Amino acid sequence: MSKLDTTKLDALEEKIEGLRTRVHKKITAFKEDAKYDFAEFGIYLLAGRELHKVSLKAGRKTSGPGFTEWVAKQVGVNIRTSYHYMNLAENAGLTAESTIEDVEALRSSKALEGRKLAGDLYLAPAGVAEEPSSRKLLPDQSEFPFVNAWRRDLKEFAAKTRVSRDQLLEAGELDNSISGLRALLESLTMTKVVVTEDPIN
Repeated sequence: MSKLDTTKLDALEEKIEGLRTRVHKKITAFKEDAKYDFAEFGIYLLAGRELHKVSLKAGRKTSGPGFTEWVAKQVGVNIRTSYHYMNLAENAGLTAESTIEDVEALRSSKALEGRKLAGDLYLAPAGVAEEPSSRKLLPDQSEFPFVNAWRRDLKEFAAKTRVSRDQLLEAGELDNSISGLRALLESLTMTKVVVTEDPIN
């Protein structure tokens, strides 16, 4: 049996650690920059909420939906996420009248650097009653809504796969389907996927 080459192993570990550090820096930089995009989203949502309020205060019957329905159908995010973005904008000193230039000024000055989304920027500003939809994130939820959406889609896909399993078994195609899914997951995650004997239960 050949002796383990610890010198090469040490070199590999050093490369891996360097890669881990670079990836961490990139992810951190992305998260920091994304805060300002979420803040921009927030000012548009604040403006939309104000428009709905104005319609009601003026005594006019609006032909459009209420704010909550507008967010769900036209904006494409859930109401909880919308309040996160609006809270972030307000915590950054922005309002419904703020513009993209105001957001870019914050970005240039790195005004939100180091501030966390969950437990800070996403919470209702001081003196403002917290909306039910802006409560703290649950332990299994990410600071970034697109991650939660991906998890939700994956759960829905798993549920549909369970329904299709018996049909695949009858057709003798289950093994081929599992192999195809495994190859797809490995290509997306760059991680070896180990399939158990009963992967869908």
